[in-house]
Amino acid sequence: MALLRLSDAELHFGTQVLLDKLNLTISKGERLGLLGRNGVGKTTLFKVLTGEQQLDDGERWIDPGVKLSRLEQELPLEGQTSVFDWVAGGLADVGELLIKYRALLSSSDDNALEELSSVQLALEANDGWSSQNQVETTLTQLGLDGDEYLADLSGGWRRRVALARALVSEPDLLLLDEPTNHLDIKGIELLESQIQQFNGSVMFVSHDRAFMRKLATRVCDLDRGLLKSWTGGYEGYLKGKAEFLAAEEKQQALFDK
Repeated sequence: MALLRLSDAELHFGTQVLLDKLNLTISKGERLGLLGRNGVGKTTLFKVLTGEQQLDDGERWIDPGVKLSRLEQELPLEGQTSVFDWVAGGLADVGELLIKYRALLSSSDDNALEELSSVQLALEANDGWSSQNQVETTLTQLGLDGDEYLADLSGGWRRRVALARALVSEPDLLLLDEPTNHLDIKGIELLESQIQQFNGSVMFVSHDRAFMRKLATRVCDLDRGLLKSWTGGYEGYLKGKAEFLAAEEKQQALFDK
């Protein structure tokens, strides 16, 4: 079952061709690894998949029922934001209600009690307590303390916070851009475990070949705007890429005669 599809996707930045009639289908249950040289356009491709970047030509289609979430390369920097509030922000409107509710609980403002009652009613109407449990469960799974502040966390722990924000909405499709950056071995092992247990589809960019070898069920290679795909995980990619390059060399040799 296809969750998201790009058909004949074209994108140019000035004279640079980032996507050249690119075709890609992400299906249910896949863990798709994306490879490519630095600057080739992998992060831009992710922005096309999320809808943040519009195509010059071609089509982006996503199943109307699919919930998509993305982990970006950049770490969260809002220092005086609590871990709970940052992760709850991944739940859009109901997340904002949870953030406001927690702020009002600790407020000494005389009007806070009346506003707190209004927020409680809104949370009840939007199944907010279930969402609160989801935030707390996600924090526990990743070993995070919701009362800590981002300013007090190392890069590795802020990477975990960012992952929690991406996971908390229980997306059908999760996009991960260099997810192992800033993580130590323990953090990478935890991330691998979370992805293996994740029920949705995953597409990830990573220069960590051990991570790619362990998790990818399909590997794509983005080069000069073109996307080639190999099944059979990372080993299938290595074999297929070698065969592809050998065929290219043979064709070039015939052309040079």
